Amino acid sequence: MSEEEKKSILEQHYIAKHKNSIKITESNLKNLVKKVLSEQQKSKWNPLGLKFGQKEPKDDINGPIHQLQQKLMNAELLKTKTMTPTGYFGPLTKKALDKAEGKSTTKPQPKEQYNCIAISAEECKKISSNKETVISTGVEMGCSKYMIKCLS
Repeated sequence: MSEEEKKSILEQHYIAKHKNSIKITESNLKNLVKKVLSEQQKSKWNPLGLKFGQKEPKDDINGPIHQLQQKLMNAELLKTKTMTPTGYFGPLTKKALDKAEGKSTTKPQPKEQYNCIAISAEECKKISSNKETVISTGVEMGCSKYMIKCLS
């Protein structure tokens, strides 16, 4: 029997003996556990997978959206003027649910970009609509309300 045949037999034996085993590093195991716990937590808050924009009939005060809103209010995650569930899965409910599920609710702020003609971006940023703005060397003085500021 050749060395390659012996190796193949040993591999088959090992696979048969350990077919229900998985090799995993400790860090991968921790990440997997975190992901499973996160998914379980998500289903705790929204087990029916309710979606933004859904609305219940006004007479259905015990519907799943009402129940979700009440749960979020009880956890002090959803705050409204009346503190009464509405049955509409709108932006306040979505924001509260995202917070409960640990999702980030803040959007990255876009960098300000200016397209100005004949002045630098630095000078363009200084322009205000309600006051005089000194541009360039200060020799040019103009009321900003007569200037056009282009934002991109």
